[in-house]
This record gives sequence, C-alpha cells and structure tokens, in this order.
Amino acid sequence: MGLLENFVSNAKQAANVVGKKTGELVDTSKLKLQALDLNSDIKRNFESLGRAVYEAQKQGTDSTEQIDTIIAFINKKYDELEEVNEQLSRMSGKTFCTKCGEPNPKTAGFCSQCGEKLVHETAQEEADAPCGCNCSCGQGATSAQPEQGAQEKQDETPQA
Repeated sequence: MGLLENFVSNAKQAANVVGKKTGELVDTSKLKLQALDLNSDIKRNFESLGRAVYEAQKQGTDSTEQIDTIIAFINKKYDELEEVNEQLSRMSGKTFCTKCGEPNPKTAGFCSQCGEKLVHETAQEEADAPCGCNCSCGQGATSAQPEQGAQEKQDETPQA
C-alpha cells in the first residue's frame, strides 16, 4: 500500500500545482485585458481632447474647463494603468512600461518598444516578499487578484 499512498500523494501535489498555475494564468489574463481596456480609454480620451481643442479654436471659444476635465480623466486612467502594470510585473517577473505597457525583462533600463525609461521596484519592496527572497515562490503569498469593481470596463469619456 505504500506505493499507492505515495502515488496518491504525488497526484494531489501535482493537482494543487496545476490548479495554482491555472489561477495565476487567469489572473494575469484578466489584468492584461484590463490594461488593454485602459489603453483604449486613454486613446479615446486623447481623441476627445483633440476634438475639444479643435472645436474651441474653430469657434473661438474658451474650452479650458472641458479640456481640464478630459486631462484629469486621462491622468486617472494612466494611474490605473500603472497599478495594473505593477500587478502584472509582480506576477510575471517582468517590468511593464508605464507609457506603452510593453513587457520588458527586469534587467532592462528602457522599454524595447517605445524607449521610455523603465521604473523598477525598490529593494524594500523586494525585501517585503513573503519568503524574503524575491523569487516569486509564493510561500504564504496571496494571489494578486484585481478588485471586482476595477474589473468592470470603464468606457466613460467626458463629454462637453
């Protein structure tokens, strides 16, 4: 019976590892989709900003308030994107560009896509890893799941 018990124990361990990896893959995929949605929102709002400036110039009106509202919204989306990229970075062992979202190796100093200087985690954040080794072993770590409210697609665009 020792061989059978050993087999069952190994099968349970393998199932746990597979389940954990599947959960991590799902979490990573959700975060990537959220980053794509945020990038789309940012692009849409830049277009809206351009239209607002164009219309104001064409009509000779002051649209400072509308422009400030759109800029504030874009800045909010950039902040949300930075949070998502930080979560992805921690989960995948890569550094994500804060400008374009491109994944880059942790050792890279600049984005391979757009050339933006990459921001890396500080040594203190690395020391705060559950096991203290920054190896992504996940000992005692909880899965970095996005908040349910943040997961909802926000297709808002400030309107005039």
